[in-house]
Amino acid sequence: MLIGVAVSGLSAFTANLCQEQGASGSIVSSPSTSIAARATVPGMAKTRPSISVDGVRFHPTRVAPGPRAGTYFLGVPNARTLSSLFRSGYHRTDVYLDVGGKFVLAGHVTAARRREIAGRYIVASARAPKVSSEPSDVSVAIGARAKFSANAKGSPTPSVVWMESGNHGASWSVVPGATKKTYSVIASSMTSGHEFEAVFANAIASVTSRAATLSVLSVNAALSTSTPSNVTVDAGQTATFSTTASNGTSPYSYQWQVSTGGAYSNVSSGTGATTATYTTASLTTGNSGNTYRVIVTDSAAVPTSVTSGAAALTVNAALPTSTPSNVTVDAGQTATFSTTASNGT
Repeated sequence: MLIGVAVSGLSAFTANLCQEQGASGSIVSSPSTSIAARATVPGMAKTRPSISVDGVRFHPTRVAPGPRAGTYFLGVPNARTLSSLFRSGYHRTDVYLDVGGKFVLAGHVTAARRREIAGRYIVASARAPKVSSEPSDVSVAIGARAKFSANAKGSPTPSVVWMESGNHGASWSVVPGATKKTYSVIASSMTSGHEFEAVFANAIASVTSRAATLSVLSVNAALSTSTPSNVTVDAGQTATFSTTASNGTSPYSYQWQVSTGGAYSNVSSGTGATTATYTTASLTTGNSGNTYRVIVTDSAAVPTSVTSGAAALTVNAALPTSTPSNVTVDAGQTATFSTTASNGT
C-alpha cells in the first residue's frame, strides 16, 4: 500500500497504485518536484522480466520471504516522467524489489503507441525520530552567550526547530531561525528562568527533547577588603587585627596569615583566624616586626579571592618604673615623691 504524503504548496495529483497486489492508496506529487511517499509492503515481491529505466536495466527478483512488512520512505527522482505516465491513461502499476534492494515502479500507458515507462524508487527503512542527546541546563552571567545542544536520530533525517517558554512551560513559541542542533542566546535579566526545548520531526512523526533552563547570574561589583591597621602593644599583651569585606557575593570566608620576615603562612595560634577579626596569642618583643594580612573569598558560583594589604606589629618591652624614695619632713612641710618610667609604649 502506498500512502501519499502531502507537500505544502505543490500542485498535486493522485493515482491509485498497486491494485494487482490487492492494496490501495495514493501518491502525491508535482510535475517539477520529486515524489515523496510512505509505503507499507504487506507481501512478497513478484518476479518480473528486467526493466530498463533511462538506459539502466533492473532485474527484479523474488525475495524470500519477501519484503518485510513495515513502513518505508521512498523518493522518486523523475517526477515529471511519472506525472506524464499517470495523466496519459494510467492502466496498471506493480511494485517490485530488485536484487539491489531498490523498489522499481513499472507502469503501462494506453496510448496510440504502447510503451513502458519505469521510475526507480530509492528506499530506506523509515524510523520516527528519537532524541539521542538532550539539552542541558545552562548558567551564565548577564551578557554571556548560553548554548543549548540536542540531537535526534531517525529516517528520513529529522529537521529541528527550537522552542522557548517564559512561563515555566505553560506555553511555548518558536524561536525564529533556530533550526540547527545547537542554539545560542545572549543572556539577559529578561531571559533568566526561560526554558528551551528542541522539536525534531520527519515524515513519520515528531519528538520533543527535555526542557533546559537558562539561569542568568547577576554581576556584582568586584570583591574588596580593607587593609587592617598597624598595632603597637607591650610584651605580654595581645594584638587584634580586623578587616571589612565588601561587594562580591556574600557570605565571605577569611584566612589570616603572618610573615616573620619571609613568605606568608596561615596563623597557627590566637583566635579568629578564619573570621573578619583576628587576635594574636600573648606576644613577646621577638614578635615585633611581624606583619599580618587576610585572604577573603566570596561565595559566587565561581568564587573570587582578594588579599588585603599588610599590617605591622610592634611589641615593646614591658613597662617598668623606679620605686620612689622614702621622705621625712616636719609638720607643716610638703613631701615630694618621684619615679622614672621606661620601656612600654
